Amino acid sequence: MTLTPCQRTDALTAIDVNDSQMGDLERERLLGALIGVHARHFPDYPYVTDRLVAQAEPQDTVAHAWLLCVNGRPAGEFLFHTCMRRGIAQLHYVAMDPAGSAQLPLGWLADVTDTALATSVKEAAAQGVELLGIAGEMFSTPRDYRRWRRKGFLILAMDYREPVAGRDWRFRPNDFRGLTIGLRLTEAGKAADPEVVLDAVLSAFLLDYYGLPADHPEVVRMFDEAARLGLRELPDEVING
Repeated sequence: MTLTPCQRTDALTAIDVNDSQMGDLERERLLGALIGVHARHFPDYPYVTDRLVAQAEPQDTVAHAWLLCVNGRPAGEFLFHTCMRRGIAQLHYVAMDPAGSAQLPLGWLADVTDTALATSVKEAAAQGVELLGIAGEMFSTPRDYRRWRRKGFLILAMDYREPVAGRDWRFRPNDFRGLTIGLRLTEAGKAADPEVVLDAVLSAFLLDYYGLPADHPEVVRMFDEAARLGLRELPDEVING
């Protein structure tokens, strides 16, 4: 399935490599291009490519792997999940080559994010699930903070960490890397108890996506801190650098 996810230009298209209607040869070709993009932008996360190949995702999850093309050329990626069990869309990886970005108007990423969120809301509603929002693990830099705040995301203050080895955390069970959670709420999410929303976000990432046990000390610490801080954001002076 090919989308035009940006209202500002038709030069940007998104091809969902996980489209079940796609033929095997076509998927193999596009998957190779997507893996190449991912390797350029996220060399520290090579295990993701294995999951893309295997299409191995948690139960009750709709996985989207959008290959972003600019004027027909593969140039970026937008990987996200709709986690039905938790009522949360999970934004995993976003990237665009500089040459591709130079050909796009300002605001292209906001449009793509809006399209992804609308996709997840529609998928969830079809299953009788009210989506609470879209959340992503972001690098803890002022540039990233500002980038996602402009797109309507809360930049949460809690000390969030991901397992360095991803789903293979058992090989390095005590190694975690500090990141920041960005969260954009839907109207349903804004009306919900913040503790319920944060429980859904942390469960979707830590328990479902990574498969960490609920009694892992780092997991327990994060849930406890989220319950204490709620939707409190980082101070403006931190976000603005």
